[in-house]
Amino acid sequence: MAEKEFDRIIGARLREARIAAGYESAQSAADARPKVHVQSVRDQEAGRRGVNPEQLLLYSKKYAVSVQWLLTGEGPMTSIEGIVDDVTLKRLTPEKRREVADFARFVAERK
Repeated sequence: MAEKEFDRIIGARLREARIAAGYESAQSAADARPKVHVQSVRDQEAGRRGVNPEQLLLYSKKYAVSVQWLLTGEGPMTSIEGIVDDVTLKRLTPEKRREVADFARFVAERK
């Protein structure tokens, strides 16, 4: 797959994730914490600019989606890591983590 084609595919997933997260515009997403430049959001969603690993992680947390889904389009779109901070997750039992993940999926499906 050519690099530009890959950037366009990732960009489409970023846009889908942004909208699913409740950000109607690139501007509203850019303004939310952690802040990013609005032009970066626009360029990356349009496939004009690639996304590095650090940015993928940032978007994953910002939009509460999995990095795997952003990269491949496979697996569940939602990720509890974007909703609950890492310290809180580490304190939970595996059963409680599953409950939080189920709740995160339920909330994401209602948007």
